[in-house]
Amino acid sequence: NARCGYCNVWQDPVFVGQPELDADGLRRCIDQLRALGVTYLDVTGGEPTLHRQLAVAVQHATDLGMTVDVTTNAIRFTPVMDAVVPYVAALNISLDTLSAQRYHAIRGTDTLHRTVALVERLRGEWPDVTVKLITVVTRENVADLDEVVAFAQEHRMPVYLSPMFHYFVGQRS
Repeated sequence: NARCGYCNVWQDPVFVGQPELDADGLRRCIDQLRALGVTYLDVTGGEPTLHRQLAVAVQHATDLGMTVDVTTNAIRFTPVMDAVVPYVAALNISLDTLSAQRYHAIRGTDTLHRTVALVERLRGEWPDVTVKLITVVTRENVADLDEVVAFAQEHRMPVYLSPMFHYFVGQRS
């Protein structure tokens, strides 16, 4: 639901036409991971909220004793918030800039307001949940890092700066 230049999920043709797992398929995969000794699961993407069974996956993994994080761009998180937040150890929110213009240039969508609103709502309604910002540092947003860090401090959360690196042919950013 975004077109971040540094992410290959939406650009890689290997994913075109691949069917999503249904709820039972997700449970079986998570059961297999747990049987292999996996104790930590970060549900990420692309964007995990695009999967209709996100809450099933998160709740099942938690029920099996796994520590679960969800990493989201926050564009569609609000409708699943009540079914996901109580089951996660941490919610990681991607936020590369607070400039609407640069946000659109980086992500290809005009939804910065949704990300900011989610952070504010989480801090108000779920003050004890661990929320972290994840910022991918590129030449497009390096000048905005002080503002992102100040936003994180204002909302009592850490910000993780992830350096941009080239990892596939045709990468835009």
